Amino acid sequence: MLQYTVINESYANSNPIGEYVSGDYGTFCIFQKSNYMDFILKETFANDIYPTELKHYGLFAANHVVHIISLHEPKIELKNH
Repeated sequence: MLQYTVINESYANSNPIGEYVSGDYGTFCIFQKSNYMDFILKETFANDIYPTELKHYGLFAANHVVHIISLHEPKIELKNH
């Protein structure tokens, strides 16, 4: 994983300009393009090392939105408290 951001769902943009290619926007999705990915590509040199391999994943939970930039699909596990 290169980068992740957690946002309180009350402040998350519910109508993002980015387009997603698969999944259900509102649960889990993979973005084709996004402002967040544009930001990461501008602020890091990761694209020089891994051109066209980075993907933007979005996880939408009850209280938080998690944006993930990674080379690999994130592994999501349900843990008991």
